[in-house]
Amino acid sequence: MGEYHEVRSGKKIKQLCKLGVIDDWRYTRRSEAEVLRPRDAGTNTDIPEVLRDPSTLWRFPFLDEDAPPTHDAVVDAINRRDMFRTITFLLNEDTTLCDGVNHDGKYVWWGDQGIGNGGALSTQFWLPCPWSPKFEAVRKLAPTPGVQRPIAFITIYGERYDAQGRVRTIFRCGYCEAPFSMSPADLHEVQQANRDRCGEALLSRLAAREAAAA
Repeated sequence: MGEYHEVRSGKKIKQLCKLGVIDDWRYTRRSEAEVLRPRDAGTNTDIPEVLRDPSTLWRFPFLDEDAPPTHDAVVDAINRRDMFRTITFLLNEDTTLCDGVNHDGKYVWWGDQGIGNGGALSTQFWLPCPWSPKFEAVRKLAPTPGVQRPIAFITIYGERYDAQGRVRTIFRCGYCEAPFSMSPADLHEVQQANRDRCGEALLSRLAAREAAAA
């Protein structure tokens, strides 16, 4: 299952690399799809259509994955990648950066899984994301001395491009994985908080959303 780059070899079709799954193309940078497009057989997926689709999630340009913009070099680079590679960014304890994100929750099971006759007794709880405003009510129900707001962190998800070709980095909440992009001011906060950990070269590749982008 997935989207693949295939080329014609005589009368045969040869599969060279996996590009992604449906609209999740985290094996492939958008610039690399442009390199592959001229030789693609068009039998598995329509690369030009994917390039035009603003919902396509592309791979973040990790520094150590830069490859020459040639067909064979791009294929080789894609075949050596982990689709789910990411980077973690820590945020200031008092940040409000993710307060407007639509955070998700998680179901937690608690009980005895070994009751006789193959049965089990358990109960199910739904807990909001620790970074969600709703979690504050949970914390107040069972306060733990010395524990304040959870550590604030986010991860890289990928990149999206709008109809004008403008890129924005897509992040995820470190707890519930809700995706979001950032305004220039929020992105500056992330860069300042992680300059020593991540370095200027990597941070310069993060892109804020334009005012009109979702």
